[in-house]
Amino acid sequence: MQGVLSGFAVIAIVIAVGYVLGRGGHLRANGREVLTKLAFHVASPALLFTTLAKADLAVIFSSRLLVTALSTAAAVGVVRHWGVGRTTIGVAGVSRRGTRQCRS
Repeated sequence: MQGVLSGFAVIAIVIAVGYVLGRGGHLRANGREVLTKLAFHVASPALLFTTLAKADLAVIFSSRLLVTALSTAAAVGVVRHWGVGRTTIGVAGVSRRGTRQCRS
């Protein structure tokens, strides 16, 4: 629970710093774009790395990962309008591979 709270705290701090800089007039014309790219390409990966570095690998690589992969593949199929057939084949490929990895 503490990891989740610290993650949200880091995100809130990044948002607050961006807000203060924007309201204070310290940003130029493309300042918002720079802060967005900084948060997305630097702060988010750093937060993910520090969170995963402290995590238990057995929890990360559990059946929840398989469910997440399947639901993500299904959602991508819906968003990209792949149709039922193409999405089913994609999800089946992911689930077959994931099932083999979970059993070994």
